[in-house]
Amino acid sequence: MNKVKRIGKWEIAGLFTGAFGIILSITMLYFWETDNTRIQVQSVSFVLGLNLIASIIWLCGISLNEKQFLLIPIIYWTLLLIPWIIYLLLCAILVICTRSADSGINDLWSRKNYSIYGTVAMPITVLAVIFYIVALVCYDEIKKEIERKFPPLSIVHPKIPAENKELNA
Repeated sequence: MNKVKRIGKWEIAGLFTGAFGIILSITMLYFWETDNTRIQVQSVSFVLGLNLIASIIWLCGISLNEKQFLLIPIIYWTLLLIPWIIYLLLCAILVICTRSADSGINDLWSRKNYSIYGTVAMPITVLAVIFYIVALVCYDEIKKEIERKFPPLSIVHPKIPAENKELNA
């Protein structure tokens, strides 16, 4: 008998999300190593390496229908995204608070206040937030699909008759 695994639309979206995470991690590892200090390269390589592993675990979770494997990358991406957004908000507050009263809005985002890392950080953050939201929606829908396909086993304990003297002793 030929068994064909039917793949749902959310599993396909999840596969694209995992593949995008892998491609993005490898691409950023390749391009980040240019024109940065050694500690920046090591720290970013560590984070991107963990992101690569999380994306691989994500793909394994989808292919094996294991919702626990899908939860590991979600937790990692949450722990990675929250401090980054807090850091960017603090940097934005610092830039706004340190501008002088006579400078206009054009001077707020000038080169002296907003470096190349700031111009790259915002689009990457927007992309990361979109990626995270898509991953959350995929996780929720795939989890529902896995629970529908493979319901949890129900173990029913048989009643023990009271007159059975061997078991009551």
